[in-house]
Amino acid sequence: MNELPIIIPSGMSPNSTVLKKINDFLNIFEPHELKNGSKQLLYYDEKSKAYYLICHLDGNTLVQSCDVEASLDGDDEDEIYKLNREITEDQPHIRQWSKTPSMAEVLRIWWSSMIHHTGSKNL
Repeated sequence: MNELPIIIPSGMSPNSTVLKKINDFLNIFEPHELKNGSKQLLYYDEKSKAYYLICHLDGNTLVQSCDVEASLDGDDEDEIYKLNREITEDQPHIRQWSKTPSMAEVLRIWWSSMIHHTGSKNL
């Protein structure tokens, strides 16, 4: 396999299956970061035991490759929903983020959109 355009932090050692999936994803979706010559940073979520990338994709790429009608609402059996259901604006890290005016505005817009889409303040 060719060297992937990702940065793997020390102490992290994804297996060959994960690396192949990353390579496939990057080749199919072509994130903006790679188009501009940057590398992607690989992350690992301890709670879900999942590797992930944070990247920016063209809207046209998403429309062609994703189900834009898919529901974002989870149910109590949905593992990803369970991992994220504790996020509330009262948590300390959310309060810390909101001290920065630009982050507060981003958070307010995000929170408003989530309430609008879900109809609930308890995500």
